[in-house]
Amino acid sequence: MTGPLALELVTARLAGTAGLLDVGGAVEYFAARESLKRSPAAFVLPAKDTAAANAFATEEIDQRVTARFGVIIAVKNVRDARGEAAMADLTPLRQAVWERLLGWIAAEGFSPCTYGGGRLLDLDEGAQVLWWVDEFDTDYHVRVT
Repeated sequence: MTGPLALELVTARLAGTAGLLDVGGAVEYFAARESLKRSPAAFVLPAKDTAAANAFATEEIDQRVTARFGVIIAVKNVRDARGEAAMADLTPLRQAVWERLLGWIAAEGFSPCTYGGGRLLDLDEGAQVLWWVDEFDTDYHVRVT
C-alpha cells in the first residue's frame, strides 16, 4: 500500500533551489509568519487529499488518491509600496520551484507531480512580505486486498 505523501521528500527536493535562502515545512512557515528571518524562502505544506471511489464492490479496496501540497514562497517587499518589485522577484523563484517539481516522482507508487494552480496569499504591508502559494498534485493508490 502506498501513501500518504511524505512532505519531507518535497522539502528535500527543494533544498538548494536557485534563489531560495531557506526551505522548510509547517513549523518554519508559522514561525516565519511572525518574523521572516531569511528571504526569499519556501515552505512546503499539505493542501488536501482527494480520493476516488473504491474500484471494487467487495471488501477489497483500490482507490486512487490525489495528494495536493503547497509551496509557499515568501519574498521581502522593501523596494516599493505596491509590491511590484516583489512580484518581479517572485517570477524566477516560481520558475525554479516548477523546474524542481514538475514531472518529479516523489517515491515509488506516486505519479509525476503536476501543477495545480497558484495564488497570492498575502501582501503583508507591516512586515513587508509578499506570500505566494503554488500547489502541486501527485497520485497514488490505496490498495487493501
